[in-house]
Amino acid sequence: MEYKYRRGDENIFGDAAGNAYPELFSIESFKMKDFAGAVTALWRRVSARQRFDIVASVRYFRKKETYEPVSPNRRLVLENITPAVTLQWVRTLIDRWQISLDGTFKDRIPVSSSLEGIEGEDNMFTDGVRHDFRFMSGHCLETGLKAGVDYAVTKSYSIGLSLAGSYISYRDDNHGYHLTAAAAFTF
Repeated sequence: MEYKYRRGDENIFGDAAGNAYPELFSIESFKMKDFAGAVTALWRRVSARQRFDIVASVRYFRKKETYEPVSPNRRLVLENITPAVTLQWVRTLIDRWQISLDGTFKDRIPVSSSLEGIEGEDNMFTDGVRHDFRFMSGHCLETGLKAGVDYAVTKSYSIGLSLAGSYISYRDDNHGYHLTAAAAFTF
């Protein structure tokens, strides 16, 4: 479970005509509350030289942003549910070598979303808010594969290499690929 809270204050300063700029007061102008919770289940099968895991999870996420009292009509609310499944296979080869293969599937499903209070406003801030809202409020599909090899130098130290690739689709017109290569030193 995860909860985030952030607030922004607007500081109001003094008389510009009199060249005096003391801070007169501060007013809360922004609030953001994020909540996320997940339920995860694991099924594992272990044999002498290999292991097979299936990890299934469901994640709920809710985000709420308000701009009271500066812009009381402006607010953003997002809710989504993300079911995910990961399959992992690990096999020990000759003595100290181990290989692994992972496959992941995630599907972010929008539950509800609203963006209010910026109708008719066209500026850099509202354009950015609309752009982010379009992607965060929509359906998102992610699939990925990862392959790795590890060598156990000692019982408590190993080195490894892995290569992972994923495909992410936010909407019909926006998708991308992500490729990662990594080296790991595990103690």
